[in-house]
Amino acid sequence: MGKSKDIVEKLFSLGLLKIKNVAELEKASSESGRDIIEEAVVTGLVSPDALPYIISENLDIPFIVLQEGDVDSSLCALIPYEIAWGEEVIPLSQGNDFVTVGVCDLLRPKLFRRIEKLTGKKARVALVGRDSIRRMLMSLYPPPIAISDKKISGHIVGDIDLPKFLATRDSSSLLSEILFQSRTAGIRVLILHHVSGKFVIEGREDSRSIVLLETPGNIGEFLFDGLKKLCGFRDGDPAVRERIIETGEGKRSGMYKVALVSGAGSKKAVIRIIPNALGKLSIDALGFNEDQLQALTGLISREKGIYIIASPTLDGVSTTLYSMVRFAKSPDSAVVTIEEDIRFKNEGFIQLEKPMLEEDLSIEKIVRTLSPDILMYSNLTIEKLIHETAHIYPSRVSVFAGIECKSLESAVEKVITSEASRHALASLMKAVVFQKLVRILCDACKKELPAIPSMYLDPEMVKSGKRDLLARMKYYIPSGCDECGGTGFSGMTAIFDMVVFSPSVRMEMLMDKREEEKREKILSHFRLGPEELIVKMLMEGQVTFEDIVPFLDLIREKNEGG
Repeated sequence: MGKSKDIVEKLFSLGLLKIKNVAELEKASSESGRDIIEEAVVTGLVSPDALPYIISENLDIPFIVLQEGDVDSSLCALIPYEIAWGEEVIPLSQGNDFVTVGVCDLLRPKLFRRIEKLTGKKARVALVGRDSIRRMLMSLYPPPIAISDKKISGHIVGDIDLPKFLATRDSSSLLSEILFQSRTAGIRVLILHHVSGKFVIEGREDSRSIVLLETPGNIGEFLFDGLKKLCGFRDGDPAVRERIIETGEGKRSGMYKVALVSGAGSKKAVIRIIPNALGKLSIDALGFNEDQLQALTGLISREKGIYIIASPTLDGVSTTLYSMVRFAKSPDSAVVTIEEDIRFKNEGFIQLEKPMLEEDLSIEKIVRTLSPDILMYSNLTIEKLIHETAHIYPSRVSVFAGIECKSLESAVEKVITSEASRHALASLMKAVVFQKLVRILCDACKKELPAIPSMYLDPEMVKSGKRDLLARMKYYIPSGCDECGGTGFSGMTAIFDMVVFSPSVRMEMLMDKREEEKREKILSHFRLGPEELIVKMLMEGQVTFEDIVPFLDLIREKNEGG
């Protein structure tokens, strides 16, 4: 008890205990049966700055209480501004062979080695309370943007280390932290704008509106700069810009839809928090059926090569490409994307907009100069893709490319008939996926028909093996109501049709056959189609027959018997 009481009395004298006197704590300790220090810790009476003192007492390392003016400002030349704030370390003194620094955390060997390298002297350490370090940093290394507590307010002020972000000039990380804290608080929409000379971040949740942050205008410019960095916006871009961004890591990660409007000397941003967005960008949430998902993810995990996403209009292809890239990416993978317009800003990706690049920039040159493990093209022709990829080592990089194509049959045919050698194709190709967005019928107003409308299909042209299938289906059409805004539809979903280039498919590619025979064999024996899913969606009245008929392979060829 004697040593514990000595420590408590010392903490009390240093102002590190939230009590009126030590006797008060002794009484509480006696009543609870706990040691006096344990009593202070359990009941929350110990200041966070007490921990460095307790450690110093046990390890015989100096604990220093600092006041403004105690540190010579000339010592600031020893430790650069960014290191002082970023690592929360201050210089205390120096001799011929050593430099003494103050920290609140002793377990910082990398920091101490860095200081020794910078100063050319041996580092010595003293423990200082965090509050003291922050006061000294504000005095010795004042932030480039002046901060006054009286001029900063808002719902999330206490949750954000504003001085540190401003001092380290890390505008994008500050905004990322604001977004995370806003999402944690249940905010759905953030509005960033200047109001009467001040900068305000307004948060909206349902019908409620709160001021999340109110600061001087110069901090607002700092935050707008951070928003531009997160989004990848550049000076000279259009006045109205939109982008989906991802920030944070692990449990702090989130996705946001950003709209930035600039003009007439003012800026305004609207940021919508996308709930569960990372789950929606997961490959298993896209709409692949179980067989498709298992085959595709297994191949992506094992083999590098070409993965094609074909679609009639390329609508929704970016989402699929990003999901596949995210699945393929490991923590140390280098990812490069070439896009017509960057829709999703991904941390850690090198994202390039096609209009800004040289017209003749080849895949080979990108691989040679940027050394990606994964390369994504949002829009490319099959001919260019295969021709240029044939020049790179196939096991070195995975290429995910969006291709405009009317059907899976057409995409497979273009692959087979390309000018690349059979061996190159068999080695490079990993999967051809055809994707089409279909409309989801509004449950409130859809109408069932007694039979398939003749305008959609001539029964005489249906393959004999498919007629029973058509006979047992149900057919619905849109109507329109207030709930769906008169459209008859409630949203969109993707349907997939695909061929995975398994060893059997590659062997077929190498066979000495006519190209038409290869195509028919691959599509008839190795196709992973969505027919079962489509029948289920039709039976449940989720989609129209018009939207899904391209996937059902219903129409017989002209020379095929009925």
